[in-house]
Amino acid sequence: MLFPEQGLGDNIQFARFALTLRDRGAQVLMLCRPPLRSLLQQSLDGVEVLAAEGQVEMGEPDYWALFGSLPRWLGCTLETIPNAPYLRAPAGARLRDDAPRIGLATKGNSMHQNDARRSLRVSDVERLKAILDPTVSLHPEDSGAKDFADTAAIVDGLDLVVSVDTSVAHLSEAMGKPAIVLIPGFATDWRWMHGREDSPWYPSLRLLRSGVDGDWSDAFAQLETLLAS
Repeated sequence: MLFPEQGLGDNIQFARFALTLRDRGAQVLMLCRPPLRSLLQQSLDGVEVLAAEGQVEMGEPDYWALFGSLPRWLGCTLETIPNAPYLRAPAGARLRDDAPRIGLATKGNSMHQNDARRSLRVSDVERLKAILDPTVSLHPEDSGAKDFADTAAIVDGLDLVVSVDTSVAHLSEAMGKPAIVLIPGFATDWRWMHGREDSPWYPSLRLLRSGVDGDWSDAFAQLETLLAS
């Protein structure tokens, strides 16, 4: 029995270990944040997925764990992280042939304790859009996505995702989509470590870091170079 914790991105990141448990012979029941249920249910073959809301009948599990504890209990190291793509888009609508092929996410949950550093200011958003133009917004209020399965269907038709450190970045990488993730250079989240442009969690990801003062100029310059190469 697996219980969710922390944010939506964390749930996506650690959902991979449900498959590790399945492959070791466990019968896995996973609770997840409601917006993720449809996506995880149709992606994680052999894993029972329920939304963590209301009253849930779960029986008497032999073992239980929180998502974030699984690497420890499974003896995972940086070298043994299962990092093959494990989420897939549902069958359905795709982008039009003439639609932009770069997806963009510039903000995360405003209640996050480090959101002032990870989400972009309006002026930085405009600079970024000018570099990437044209783009497809991956924010639900713009895309009309009702849940992460809908967003996955959009991401599936893209060539590249550019995102700040939020759940969209995790979704894109869990699908194996090439992504450039903008992360703060100060108080960086633990999972991105220090002094790296790559990540053992997501092999198709490239990390660009802001200055410690929150200035994104160097990161945007690197982005322009990458897009031109």
